[in-house]
Amino acid sequence: MVRMLRTQASSLAWLVVAAMVTGCYEPADEPQASLDDNDSDGIKNTVDNCPDIANPNQLDFERDRIGDACDVCSLAPGDANGDADGVGDGCDPSNDDKNRLVFFDNFMTAAPSAQWQASGPVQFTADGVVIDTLSPLLLTRADVSPVGVTMVALVELLQVDSQSRISVVTNANDANTYIGCELAQSASTANLEARKVSGGGLGLLAPALPTLLLESGQLYLLGFQNQGSASACIAIDGTMNTRATTSFESRSAAPRVGIRVEHARVRVRMAMLITKS
Repeated sequence: MVRMLRTQASSLAWLVVAAMVTGCYEPADEPQASLDDNDSDGIKNTVDNCPDIANPNQLDFERDRIGDACDVCSLAPGDANGDADGVGDGCDPSNDDKNRLVFFDNFMTAAPSAQWQASGPVQFTADGVVIDTLSPLLLTRADVSPVGVTMVALVELLQVDSQSRISVVTNANDANTYIGCELAQSASTANLEARKVSGGGLGLLAPALPTLLLESGQLYLLGFQNQGSASACIAIDGTMNTRATTSFESRSAAPRVGIRVEHARVRVRMAMLITKS
């Protein structure tokens, strides 16, 4: 079961690709083709958001720094969806196995979503919802999540310290009652933890898994997978390194799911919940 969950965690790398490429638009010094311009569109490879397909306009619908011309996981309307499960082919980990998309919320709209509620002040911007807090803050959505789900959020770290905790949570009725898959910073490293919090009491559901030190500017795809008989926490960083905790006892359906932040400033770009049809 642990091996199965780890394999499935690795398959989520398809989604990270859409947000991990760095660079931004900048006119090339010279419009003619050169060794620094693979697609001869006048944009240098180092700043071209689509270096191998000509796109001189550098259009990027969801501002993920991957040009629309080559974005295999675009959020733009009209994406192909071969298995008609609500998950576009470019973002679907299994195009021949129906999943049911419970929600796929792109926060890069600068408009607050009525379906998401925050326990403290948050800021919706055109690049994602910014959470800046020392005290625990929850941003949750009231969707009942059935057994057998994958829930992930794409989180950019803007400022962290030795007490930072960033989690994707279920059963998140309040800041002291939840199950969280958490990146927890310490002085020398960070851990990926499956954690149960009830009435302020903490309990690890699986051994903590050391991961990379959390630093400003990093992107993480963070979440959990529940296969009915076992769950695991997953984290994929900007260099495509995948971490997955050992399995722990399956949770029940949750009245709320969401993101919890403590001692950090982060930008959440999207959140997604998928279940088997």
